[in-house]
Amino acid sequence: MDDNQVTDLVARALAVVKAAETPDALQEAAFTSALALLTGSPVQTSPGGNVGSGAVGQHGQQPPPSSNGHTGSTMLDKIAVGLGLTAGQVVHVFADKDGEPELKIRSSKLPSQKASGARDIALLVMAGRQLGGIDEYTDVEVLREASKHYSRLDSKNFAKHMKALDHCTITSNKAKKLTHPGIEEASELAKKYVGEVQ
Repeated sequence: MDDNQVTDLVARALAVVKAAETPDALQEAAFTSALALLTGSPVQTSPGGNVGSGAVGQHGQQPPPSSNGHTGSTMLDKIAVGLGLTAGQVVHVFADKDGEPELKIRSSKLPSQKASGARDIALLVMAGRQLGGIDEYTDVEVLREASKHYSRLDSKNFAKHMKALDHCTITSNKAKKLTHPGIEEASELAKKYVGEVQ
């Protein structure tokens, strides 16, 4: 590989990190992951960060990530970069279902309290859809359906639960967009759930 090719790869990795609007705290990890994905190299993780690929989601088993650090889904690769996860980690949180990210955390791992559960679900669903390139803003109705799917929907108080996310989202026309703090929160949540399947 010559100098021009290296320069091009670095520029492309930087562009991916910028396009994903990666929070400052995650830019180094995101750049490393993006560069690894572009070069076909294994994505490096911190000690204890490697996760196997044997977890089964609610809709069957996700194909295991390939040895070169790809999940086999461009969308999941984008989500992994945006959240600072490896290919082996992101498949424990999301599945690619017909070109859209599907949350695949086990219901028993979510907070049993509906307010807390709906919050975690909303943050992760927004992160998956927005970092994966599906939405710029995620319709609140999508978040409602996701909470309902996980039996964390409190219909009377759902609007209040979503209002509680105002510190990390921008709201427009009954839809929400994660800000940098929101992406950071979603990243921490995703890593927490990945840790629980180790």
